[in-house]
Formats: sequence, structure tokens, C-alpha cells
Amino acid sequence: MAKKTTKVDRKVLLDQFDQAACQRINDALYGDFGAGQQAIAETGVVWIETLLKKNKDYGSAIWKEPIMLAGFSAGDAILVRISDKVERCRHLLSDPDISPECDESLRDSMADLGGYCLLYLAVSGDAIAAPQTATDEG
Repeated sequence: MAKKTTKVDRKVLLDQFDQAACQRINDALYGDFGAGQQAIAETGVVWIETLLKKNKDYGSAIWKEPIMLAGFSAGDAILVRISDKVERCRHLLSDPDISPECDESLRDSMADLGGYCLLYLAVSGDAIAAPQTATDEG
């Protein structure tokens, strides 16, 4: 059984991650690892920035018990959102001639789906807990 990471251990891990990962991401952004890695890094950075902005706009609601589903966890609520996005993607892919009523493309739906998956990983399991602080809210 793996040892549960303590807050101090997380700080050390994050410091190590920051140095190595940030350099790797930076190198990828500059194309040092080829066009494919550059595209992944560019897409990832834009995607995470959008996710952070949306989280701020929603008042960090993702970390809270859903108002309309009292008793359900934040993780359960995210799974519902994931299910909705999978269904939307399935519907959009089922007929290439579908013209959505809303201005949300398959790409937008996929980005949202990926964002919800990342949020699920952040709120569940042994992820770093999200403290309710003033910076989370605004």
C-alpha cells in the first residue's frame, strides 16, 4: 500500500515538478521536441488558462457540493457533467451534417470534456486538496 503524501511531501514534489516540468513545457513550446510536442504544449497551456478563467468566473463552484444535488459530492457532479459532454460529442459525431442550434463546436465540447476530466482528477482520490480561500473565489 502506498504511503499517503503529506503536505510537506507535496511541497517538495511540487517544487521538483515546477523546475523540471516547467522547463520541459517551455522547451516543447519552443519546438525543441518537434511539432507534435509543440502542438500539445500550446493546446495544453491555452486549455489550462481557459479552465482557470472559467473556474474563477464560476466562483470555484467545482469544489463545492452542488446546490441542486444536495448530498452529492463535487466529484459526482463532475461525473454528471462529463456524461453530458460525452453525449453531446456522441451526438455531434453521429451525423457530420448536424448543425448545432448552439454555437458550441465539437472542438469546444471536447475541450470542456477534457477540462471536466482534469477537474475530476483534481477533486478526487489523492489529489492536492483545494482550499477555500479568497483567491479561489476571485
